[in-house]
Amino acid sequence: MANRSLRGMRIGSHSMAPATRRPRVLVVDDERAFVDLVATFLEDEGFAVERAYDGGQALALLQADDPPDLVLTDVMMPKLSGPELLMLARRRHALQQLPFVLLSAGPDPGIRGEHVSFMSKPLDLIELLTRVETLTPAMQAHQH
Repeated sequence: MANRSLRGMRIGSHSMAPATRRPRVLVVDDERAFVDLVATFLEDEGFAVERAYDGGQALALLQADDPPDLVLTDVMMPKLSGPELLMLARRRHALQQLPFVLLSAGPDPGIRGEHVSFMSKPLDLIELLTRVETLTPAMQAHQH
């Protein structure tokens, strides 16, 4: 249901200047339409985006040699939830500083940390873009 509020919304005025390496974001949700919509929006804004449609698929991508710069993940998913994905990712030393944004149409799970934040669905795309730009280390380096 949350994806309906995003449908048709496009923001092109915040496009980034080309960089040698585009910041990479992993978008994880069991609602394919939501993942695809958010991924397309971020790609239009200059980010490289990986898609995962469940927590297990996301975990496999995180265990690769070159993890993303940021993870946007739904809280409630079958098999492996967003908080469980976060917990398993933190077990790898290389992923302990990886920023996570937990997304939910339900209640805030109350999980916080230096590299963990929460956003409510439906998402405000300007707020999402600001959050992604702020939390992505590659983007921060590009802006300074």
